[in-house]
Amino acid sequence: MSSPAPTPKTPVPCASGMAVLDMRWAIDKMLGPATLSAALARISPEARDEYQHATALSWVTYSTLAEVHDAVAAVAKQNAMVLADKLARLTVERSFTTVWRIFLRFTSDEAIIVRTPAFYAKSRSVGYMATRILAPGKSESIVSGFPDIPERDIVILAASIETVIELAGRQAVKSRGERTSDGARFLTTWDA
Repeated sequence: MSSPAPTPKTPVPCASGMAVLDMRWAIDKMLGPATLSAALARISPEARDEYQHATALSWVTYSTLAEVHDAVAAVAKQNAMVLADKLARLTVERSFTTVWRIFLRFTSDEAIIVRTPAFYAKSRSVGYMATRILAPGKSESIVSGFPDIPERDIVILAASIETVIELAGRQAVKSRGERTSDGARFLTTWDA
């Protein structure tokens, strides 16, 4: 498995190429290659070029991803935020298949939660995430340093947190994200 290239030294928010490739796989799996092709035909040539040439070691701007995801939702005739939630869940499920899924089942709640910031850091070029257990079956994740975090990213992060904890065998998992002045706050609960 490849690691993303070093985080780009630019104020423009970017997602890792690996995260983009995983999401592209989810779009193809859920909606089919024709949907992605039709969506790419609707976006600017610059965004299409950046998206199509993404590699596991590159970074892709959020503006390009917004163009692509909005076009995919339009072609698929789905609500963009609902679709982002579904695609994030499928992507996380794929990432944690086989042996990782088994390890998650034998990992403590605290060990799962404290690793979340590492996943965030590897997939985004801006902002930082800190997490903590508030009580049995309740955690808080704070994204800071990203005051302009897109609503879509809040949806994707909440779905991703929820899915990882579900894959770890926890029940009744709910993660809710809300914007803050410096980023976002996610409150996650599950049956302890």
